[in-house]
Amino acid sequence: MKLDKDIILRLISGIVSIIGLIILIKSVNIGKSLANDYLLKFGSMDTERYLIMIKEYTTTFRWLGAILLIVGSFSTLRK
Repeated sequence: MKLDKDIILRLISGIVSIIGLIILIKSVNIGKSLANDYLLKFGSMDTERYLIMIKEYTTTFRWLGAILLIVGSFSTLRK
């Protein structure tokens, strides 16, 4: 029973790591997409504000991806 639980935990941790890596790699695209969605929803804005939104959305998703990758990796590699 303990072995099954350990395998399931490692599998979930591996999936979390993969999701974190994907988010980390795609963070720029996600940031641009969210900034574009905001622009379409609320209309025009100046270029500086638009670039700041892209940067902040990208940074947010980089942190999220890094955290998921680290947590999943440590859980997967833990003995």
